[in-house]
Amino acid sequence: MRLDGAGLTALPVLDESLIELSVSRNRLRSASGVGRLRHLRVLNLADNELTWLPSLRDLADLHTLDLGHNRLTSVPPLPDINGYLYLHDNALTSLPDSLGDLTRLRYLNVSANPLERLPARLGDMQTCSNCGPSGVV
Repeated sequence: MRLDGAGLTALPVLDESLIELSVSRNRLRSASGVGRLRHLRVLNLADNELTWLPSLRDLADLHTLDLGHNRLTSVPPLPDINGYLYLHDNALTSLPDSLGDLTRLRYLNVSANPLERLPARLGDMQTCSNCGPSGVV
């Protein structure tokens, strides 16, 4: 389901069988309920006004998660994403050590955040092409 640029300030009631949800370029301040969409493979919440997200740990099929261009101050609990994680341009000063548990992650972008430290285990992520401390975009 694509609701990009629809002027949303809140998520509508969503079918729990959704495989893709894209709600970028809205004015969302909350994404309550998104953690129950357990079949999602793609979740795009970019370009909103989010400062916080609920746990996404139950989204076991997630391949792509785009949280870029928000106001997030922390990263929610995540599943072992099998693809891409975009956290570009938020208000993150640190990343959780649990990012090192994402053994299937292929790409991570945390640039344009006021990061003060990176998790030590970030460089141990063998499948991620740019997850080492010097390679995080």
